[in-house]
Amino acid sequence: MSFHSVPGSDPIDTLNILKDSVLVLPTISIGNTPQLAVDLLIYNLNLKLVGRLDDTYLYPFVSPVDCAIDANIDSNNFIQEKENQENGILSSLELYYGEDLKISVLQQRSPILPGYQNMFLTELILPFIHNVGFSKVIILNSEDFGLQLNNEKKFQIYYDDDNLNDFFKKLSIDDEEIENDFTKNNNINNFNIIKEVNEKNHSKFINGFVKIVSNNKDLSLQKFKPTQIEKEATTAANNLTKFLSANSTNAPEDTTIETKNTNNYSINLIILSIFVYEGDNSHDAKLLDLKFFKIFKLLNTSNPKILQFLENINLNKIPKSWLGVYGNKPLPVGYEDGLYA
Repeated sequence: MSFHSVPGSDPIDTLNILKDSVLVLPTISIGNTPQLAVDLLIYNLNLKLVGRLDDTYLYPFVSPVDCAIDANIDSNNFIQEKENQENGILSSLELYYGEDLKISVLQQRSPILPGYQNMFLTELILPFIHNVGFSKVIILNSEDFGLQLNNEKKFQIYYDDDNLNDFFKKLSIDDEEIENDFTKNNNINNFNIIKEVNEKNHSKFINGFVKIVSNNKDLSLQKFKPTQIEKEATTAANNLTKFLSANSTNAPEDTTIETKNTNNYSINLIILSIFVYEGDNSHDAKLLDLKFFKIFKLLNTSNPKILQFLENINLNKIPKSWLGVYGNKPLPVGYEDGLYA
């Protein structure tokens, strides 16, 4: 596992802060709906970038740093204030954290390279989850509505922990629709709860993730071999330590890093899927987040501070990069502003 904390912070301290938080990660699936939903979480929950994971197994990706804007602002009149701009870049695999909510969000902005999915999971994602020790792992996923067997269901929830049986029973009983202008015409409570993943109805990533977790329910670091990059880095560090020891009267302190979570660790997995048609899926992303908030609230029923915070979330903040791609921006027409301008 290769984790790089943001400049100025210690990676071990960062990993320790993440312990026992809820990890949310998206799949690369229909309409990029999970990625859009994660973007909304990052900006509306005011999450902070705390680190990046190695993107060796992903398609190369880099972009300018994005920023949040109010979705209700007319994009034609929007002027980005200089003081709100951030320096740096966005990369393929970034980790965000919210201390008040104890939530960690891993945003994946680039697909996995063909043939490297198993290595991506076993050499990066699962060792990362094990090292940190998250309390829950929630995967946001999207499926093709055209292939949905029961066309009345908008969502599907998978879980593999029998301790969550009562939890989801409560979700079914108490899940009342939020009545506002955004959701009054969308039944976000229409969902299936399943205990088994059907390979025909789920993405390869979901099938692969569940299969690996099911076969290794009690995960141990011994099951995951270090990557070649990590082997080379370890060798270089050891050689440097030997060199400094041989050329200094004061031997350096032992800098060996041992994971805090050395015992077997069982992943508590929840998969939240939304069935969509591919197109402008920004609307579906908001629906997916609303369902996620319902689950997250039930996970934190004993924490009034978190419940109060979530009550005030309206998902009005969107990334500036969405402008002109999603939403109801007028289509430019005419000789000067049209297609050939």
